[in-house]
Amino acid sequence: MANAVQSVAQPKSAPTAAGRPPFAVRAVLAIYRFLASLQLAVISIAALAAVLAYGTWYEREHGTIAVQQDIYQAPFFAIQLAFLAINILCAATIRIPWKRRQLGFVVTHAGLLVLIFGSWYGLWYSDEGQVGAVEGSAMSQLVRTDKPRIRVREIDPEQGRPIDPEYVLAFNGGAFDWEPGRYEVISKKNDPFKLAVKKFYAASAPATRRFADPSGSPMLRIRPMMKPPGASEATDVFSEPEQWLTIPADIRLSRTARAVPPARLVFHYFDRPELVEDFLAPPADPGEFGVVRFRYTDESGKRVKHDVRLDGLEKGKAFPLPGSRITASFLDRKSLPIEDATMMESLGEPVLTFAEFELRDGDRPAIKHTAFAGLPVIPSVIPTADRPAAAALADLCYYLPPRVSVGGGMSGTFGVIEIVGDAQGKLYYRVFGRPKDAGAATAATDRPAVLRAGPAPLPLDESITAFGGENMPMTLTFSALTYFPKGKTERIYEPFEMPIGQKGNGLAAAELEITVDGVTRDFWVQRPPSLDPIFRPVAVGKKIYEVAYDFDRKDLGFSLFLDKFTVDFDPGTSQASSFTSNVRLTDEARKIKDQPVVIWMNNPLTHREYTFYQSSYERIKDPRTGEETGEFRSILQVGHDAGRFLKYSGSLLIVLGTFLQFYMRAGVFSQAGKAAVAAVAGSADRARERLAKLGAKTGSGVESAAGAGAEKPASKRSSEDIL
Repeated sequence: MANAVQSVAQPKSAPTAAGRPPFAVRAVLAIYRFLASLQLAVISIAALAAVLAYGTWYEREHGTIAVQQDIYQAPFFAIQLAFLAINILCAATIRIPWKRRQLGFVVTHAGLLVLIFGSWYGLWYSDEGQVGAVEGSAMSQLVRTDKPRIRVREIDPEQGRPIDPEYVLAFNGGAFDWEPGRYEVISKKNDPFKLAVKKFYAASAPATRRFADPSGSPMLRIRPMMKPPGASEATDVFSEPEQWLTIPADIRLSRTARAVPPARLVFHYFDRPELVEDFLAPPADPGEFGVVRFRYTDESGKRVKHDVRLDGLEKGKAFPLPGSRITASFLDRKSLPIEDATMMESLGEPVLTFAEFELRDGDRPAIKHTAFAGLPVIPSVIPTADRPAAAALADLCYYLPPRVSVGGGMSGTFGVIEIVGDAQGKLYYRVFGRPKDAGAATAATDRPAVLRAGPAPLPLDESITAFGGENMPMTLTFSALTYFPKGKTERIYEPFEMPIGQKGNGLAAAELEITVDGVTRDFWVQRPPSLDPIFRPVAVGKKIYEVAYDFDRKDLGFSLFLDKFTVDFDPGTSQASSFTSNVRLTDEARKIKDQPVVIWMNNPLTHREYTFYQSSYERIKDPRTGEETGEFRSILQVGHDAGRFLKYSGSLLIVLGTFLQFYMRAGVFSQAGKAAVAAVAGSADRARERLAKLGAKTGSGVESAAGAGAEKPASKRSSEDIL
């Protein structure tokens, strides 16, 4: 008893360290077992399924580019696939040495590894893009639409042609608009310019920006508002782009006009103070044919003015200009119809009226002077072939009130609003309307308008009533919003929100900053809607560059010449039902010359490692007019999947391994199968023993029978033979 108690109370001795592997080895083995565990497999597969489900939703909300950039090409997704591959590899290798019944398990896991590796290899080494051509042209260059580029080339100012080399700069703004303040330099250190991106919109729409620039043209933003009869509120006559009136710098008339039915709006720009003074101090009674104002230098050297009314002025009769030796003779007053569209837009009237005078300084030869109504900036003396450098003796300004319609209902022009801007940034206005007795007219006719409002300064953002007013059936007001004595218009781009399901299909745009020899210029470029690059000229200091937002391009090494492109439409609609491209394949390296091939939607062409699919088409537009020409551009989607063989091989191995696993679980290699085979073999052996004993008693015939029975395969014997 004492011995028993003593044995129970005796503590167990601690296990010896002899034979235990080192801690580092045990740690590695523990990690190895975890990597091969079923728990990690469940976690990896569940996480992958969750990411793929989220990626499907993410692509719908933000587009293919976004899901590729943020999920499928992100480092975390590669790590996730790597964990899955490691788990598969460790789960297979931890069972080494493999048994025969594990063949299907091993093959299946090998197929999964090959499939994952093929997907990774294809992601990094595949190639895809588009090619396009119109009938009668060839396709030989792959346009990689998933790899945007900025192309820059210098232009020879004398010849107007690009100067080699062309600079191709990698730039991928991403799938989302940039945050304000982001700035990225994309040019290289040795480039002759510095090019940086200041703004980026993943989807954009064109807009216009106007800004002050000393080398620009006069610009006025005017906002007329009309309250028609019966309306409770006034509405804008023009949309925002139409509100801008611009006098092009290359047009010397310094005037432009715009219809504001039933009125007309005229914008003048005067950089000479005397012209502004003439606008603010028109003659009190211009009569039917207007007044010509002479500005000249008198004998004392003072600049003076003298008004001559044309009503009743006798042709050819000379009259003196007071205080000077100059005499003037009225020659004629003429009105010529305007056929030039630019002149018509500037004047806003169908005819050009002018008065001709002959001026003589003492007994010197006479000089012909011309005064154009409404165009005081035109020189009074126009050089001719016989007298190219004749000096004007006076400056003539022809004040002719505009003509308005009276009678005949609501048709015609009822009034004119004139606005003048000067070089100091000030604005002035005056308003002409119908005569007071216009309502008594019964027949439609044109009559000189009378001054109804102004002349007066025009402050910005102040509403002026031109016609009508309180308790009147119709009212027209206007206000000047912005004025640039010299300004320029620039095409810019604004962010555009694409609808759900179309994200990623918008045209990206970027604001670039280029610096050359210390001179910096900002400008915008937009990704082209077609496969052709659109170069924009940019003048920076003394150099001119062309810049395009384009794609990476790769020569295929062969060409497809498009002979014919056919588009079939659904009956009664403009919806295309099918497209077919008849091409000729030429590959000199493969000694192929003009091989005819037909490509349609379900019949691709595979040549070398590329497969060409008929994907879509484009309607060709005239670049000058923007109208469709009736031609089509065939668009072929091109793909080269570098991991295709590995993916197919892995899929085949997975199918084969799955089959082997099911076969070995229920076939001859399973435990049940082996037992069944052993049972059949045992029954056959017992049957042979019985037959042998029976043969010994009955003779050779029975032996023969036993031998015959033994030759039958076990699977072919009946139960009677065995028994």
